[in-house]
Amino acid sequence: MSSANTQDFLQFFEPSTATLLTIGAFLLLLPTSSYVAQAAFNAAPLGPLVIGLVFGVPISNWLELSLQHALGSLGYCGLLLLVFHGGLASDLQQAKHGLATAFMVACTGILLPIAFSFLLLWKGFGYSTLQAFMAGAACASTSLGTTFALLKASSLDVTRLGAVLTTAAMADDVVSLVLLRVVESIASPDAWSIAQPIVVAISLLLVAWFMTRFALIPLTGRFEPSFKKYPLLLLLVLAIVPFGFIAAAGYAGTSVLLGAFVAGIVCSALPVSKELEQVYQLRVGSIEDYLLVPLFFASIGFSIPIRRMFDGKIVWRGIVYALLMALGKVFCGAWVGVKTDSLHPSFAIPMETVSNGPASEPPSTPAPPSPAQAKASQTTNTTPALLLGFSMVARGEIGLLISQVAFSAPLIPLDLFLITTWAILVCTLVGPIAVGIVIRKRVKGRELPSTLGTWA
Repeated sequence: MSSANTQDFLQFFEPSTATLLTIGAFLLLLPTSSYVAQAAFNAAPLGPLVIGLVFGVPISNWLELSLQHALGSLGYCGLLLLVFHGGLASDLQQAKHGLATAFMVACTGILLPIAFSFLLLWKGFGYSTLQAFMAGAACASTSLGTTFALLKASSLDVTRLGAVLTTAAMADDVVSLVLLRVVESIASPDAWSIAQPIVVAISLLLVAWFMTRFALIPLTGRFEPSFKKYPLLLLLVLAIVPFGFIAAAGYAGTSVLLGAFVAGIVCSALPVSKELEQVYQLRVGSIEDYLLVPLFFASIGFSIPIRRMFDGKIVWRGIVYALLMALGKVFCGAWVGVKTDSLHPSFAIPMETVSNGPASEPPSTPAPPSPAQAKASQTTNTTPALLLGFSMVARGEIGLLISQVAFSAPLIPLDLFLITTWAILVCTLVGPIAVGIVIRKRVKGRELPSTLGTWA
């Protein structure tokens, strides 16, 4: 009897005891470390990131390399779910009202890190202008995964501030992807390859609006009773819409993250949006929260070259650069602070307090605040600025991608690559911790939206 051809199927095998124990410990520690980091620092992403560092290539390499690649792909699926869920939970009215502010926040979050990179790396450390630009492009991004995780953990996702932060972070990443194309095409410049991500992004938004307005809303409205009677149909919508937009974005040449976010926004505009969110939470929420999203942050830990980062010169330069990069994002909060502080404190009164009064009773003019009230109002109104600024600090997946592409090109030397990695890592660690500190110090047992004034 001839030997069987085993090339067209995977032969079953029993994993070793060591492999089973290692994978089991890794999967168990992911949600556990996330819970501990959230309880200790209000920064759930930090726990899985450290677990990824320990179990992955950077420190112990306990997980096989092929398995780390597979887990990284699963983790990216978790990031797509997280971004989609952020769009699904968005309040479109709040997003419209904060669009101008989000644009200014995004511009500040892109331009200041690049400007500071030129100031420090070119003028201070003696790198070339091209190398300074490459490092600045890597640090101009905002980690969408960390941003959405922070929004969800701190209940900011249902506020005006959360809408501004979501829009600004997405805009930062779209521009960062354009910068990535610039990095990739430096050797042979091609105008279309540089412009493609932003042209496709705008086109995708226009197509999404047209489809939602003239096709999806009428269609789901017509069959709304059927959707409510048969929840399985809602799962079908939750599968078709994200898959469609993610595929369209990816194959057209822009970010799949943008496709996931647009899909979430489209679902949030449908007449059955509340039912869609309920089904999502019931069927997908636990897998997202306890497995796939922690896997994504662990995969970031896989990508950090920790062993090469502790040369003395690299360390102090990396920390100085990280501080400047963090400062460049913290300044984004000024746009919220300026707008909030310019309003009279009476505007911080919840709207329901004003609207529940008798209809015939004209609104009374509020008395000027006393010095103590003015001071208290000023302290309260800095909370949105601090939360927005610190939430923008974390970098992550796209920053690491740009720096690694620039290093592989090679457009930046090894020492600058490590300095940039220091900046990305420190910002990704410090940003969530700073948000947690602000929440603990300013909220103190109250509902978070009540501390945000006009940005609640």
